[in-house]
Amino acid sequence: MHLPAALGPAPTPHPALPVHPGEASGSAPTEQVGLRLPSALVLELERVRGLLAREHALPVTRSEVVTAALALLLEDYDAWGEQSVLVRRLTDD
Repeated sequence: MHLPAALGPAPTPHPALPVHPGEASGSAPTEQVGLRLPSALVLELERVRGLLAREHALPVTRSEVVTAALALLLEDYDAWGEQSVLVRRLTDD
C-alpha cells in the first residue's frame, strides 16, 4: 500500500487527534477498537515499525503507528474532501 508522494500543503492538524507518538496513551482519553486487517497490511505495518525503530530511533507500537496514520488520513479528508486520499482510495477500488 503506497500513498502518493505529493499531497499538497499539509493541512491544519485535527484538534481532537494526537499528532505525536505516545500522545494517545498520555493525557488524551483512548478507546480500544478491534479491527480486522489484511495480512499483507499487517506485514507492511510491522516492516514500517522496524524501519522507524532502526532508522529513526522510534520504537513505537502498532497502535501508535495506526493512530498517526489515521490522524493524517482524517486531516487530509478534512482539508481536501472529495480530492482527499481517502476518497480517492475508496473510489479507485
